[in-house]
Amino acid sequence: MEAPMGDLAKVIRDEGGQAVRLPDRFRVEGDTLRIRWEGRKIVLEPVEADMSWVDRLEPLDEDAAAAALERPGPDSYERPDIDLG
Repeated sequence: MEAPMGDLAKVIRDEGGQAVRLPDRFRVEGDTLRIRWEGRKIVLEPVEADMSWVDRLEPLDEDAAAAALERPGPDSYERPDIDLG
């Protein structure tokens, strides 16, 4: 039976942390889920077994992306000890 705001999952607590028991209709293949926060939401995504570690990386948040764009490129540094000529 579906709850008014969607399905509900059971949170199980133990000494090592928490586990979430998902309803059968949310069954996933494999044994690994990627987890992340989106605001106050917790998002679970199945991880495909053949994904490389690069594919599993999270996208940069806005602050990290902005900082990467503000960093000067290699041509802006003066290196008199290196002859690029």
